[in-house]
Amino acid sequence: MANKTPMTASSSNENPLYVGQLNVPPKDKVLEAFNGIFDRQFYTNHGPLVAEFERALSEYLGVRHVICMTNGTVALMVALKAIGARGDAVVPAFTFPATVQALSYAGLTPVFCDVDPQTHNATPETVRRALTPRTQVILPVHLWGRACDIDGLQDVANETGTSLVFDAAHALGCTYKGRTIGEFGKFEAFSFHATKILNCTEGGCVTTNDDAVADAIRTVRNFHEQQTFVDVSLRVNAKMSEAQAAMGLISLAELSDRISQNKERYHLYRERLSAVSGLHFIDHAGSEASNYQYVVLQVDAEGFGLDRDILVRYLAENGILARRYFYPGMHHAHPYEDRTWRLPITDRLCESIMQVPSGAMISEADIDRVCNAIRCAQRDAPTIRVRLADKTGG
Repeated sequence: MANKTPMTASSSNENPLYVGQLNVPPKDKVLEAFNGIFDRQFYTNHGPLVAEFERALSEYLGVRHVICMTNGTVALMVALKAIGARGDAVVPAFTFPATVQALSYAGLTPVFCDVDPQTHNATPETVRRALTPRTQVILPVHLWGRACDIDGLQDVANETGTSLVFDAAHALGCTYKGRTIGEFGKFEAFSFHATKILNCTEGGCVTTNDDAVADAIRTVRNFHEQQTFVDVSLRVNAKMSEAQAAMGLISLAELSDRISQNKERYHLYRERLSAVSGLHFIDHAGSEASNYQYVVLQVDAEGFGLDRDILVRYLAENGILARRYFYPGMHHAHPYEDRTWRLPITDRLCESIMQVPSGAMISEADIDRVCNAIRCAQRDAPTIRVRLADKTGG
């Protein structure tokens, strides 16, 4: 692959390959930024780098307000608390635990909906089926960076008088009908974890075009009187530090290159695995912009010869740390598993979806290594199935 930033990962079997992006900025740029922090002796409490990062993100996303916080989960929790919603919140069970637990921490009761079998996103239809008389919030997820049917979901929210908000942790740099994710619903929440395409080592933000919502979020995220914009019942220390913002500004400057490199990796995987039966690639956004943050496969056990869990275990034996994603579905995870949820599509996806390694640390040779291992797994499926079938739990 042609890259402006060289990829240095070894393809040796002694070096494990990980799913996360792990975009590490150049050391000299990090040292320069951190030297500035120490020179100013301004480390936190709404420092100049945080303000600069918020302005830069606002311009990049085309949204009025960007409110940065210590991580994506806390950002979602704070924003939910800030809008003052109570009662039930409809959320897909096919998501990361943080999405659902943020609702619980904010005092809302999660009510799970199923997802579309092709996009893996909640839809207006699946949300309607999950609505209750107590529903106050609808929280879909732009999964794999593919936008939900935002217009259809907004129609449901308008009809029911509920707040539509989005978990956009996967969707930085992605679009819906040509418009950048970040300006939709009452707010959208992003993650800048070390494994995300934009990396603050930790961090997150909430975006909104609603001035009143922005004022409430900015007030809830800190205890400082000079940052009080509206009257709120509870506040919390959720501020982003200057060190996180410094990493974010460096990462944002590299974002276009990172996305281009991810796209190359995605298409290399598709090319090298196109002849493997029983593997289905999860398409990205078609004509929409995508960050290609994940390379996601769906394994048809009958067509491939092994089920997903056995394939993941086989790859792990070879130093390839693919992931079952998401597993289990949140309707089967503590503390939400004590109800009987009928979500057949989610159940099917939880048994068949996996991510393979991608991101800055993965070279073309590494992709060849992963693809060769998958082809070997299919070739030797009968032997592998017998050897690993009783070792796939947990």
